[in-house]
Amino acid sequence: MLLSMLIKYVRKRFCKTYPHLTTDLVFQFSGLRGTIAIPIKTFMNLPTDLRLSFPETLMNFQIQKYFPPILSFCWDASVLDVITEATVKLPNSVNLSLLSAWQLRGIFADNFEIQILWRSDGKFFKVAQSDPPTVPAELFASTSDPPPSPA
Repeated sequence: MLLSMLIKYVRKRFCKTYPHLTTDLVFQFSGLRGTIAIPIKTFMNLPTDLRLSFPETLMNFQIQKYFPPILSFCWDASVLDVITEATVKLPNSVNLSLLSAWQLRGIFADNFEIQILWRSDGKFFKVAQSDPPTVPAELFASTSDPPPSPA
């Protein structure tokens, strides 16, 4: 009994547990009625190790239902982990709290802007989108070369 109390004391005094660092993909909505950040997906990586890839724009925001409210949107996106090279497809809907749904309804009533951000350790970072596929240079005609003569 005394030994277990001593072990607990030593652990509390000298051992500190740190939570695993996570990164959230967040949509930040800004409008005349305020700003709100909605987490979309959580990753167990640093934001510098993640690349977002999306061929289409983000559109068709709707808040469906009231209990629980669900934010749905049209977006075909995926996140690439550059270390493990694993790709994760992102959801097209997320559950909201009642307060977040109420705030979003007010923002959606007027014009609004959206930013896609990473949130890690309480700080926000801009999303690094994957580079678009490169097009070989030979597909483009050079303007300094004369046109070929017909033979």
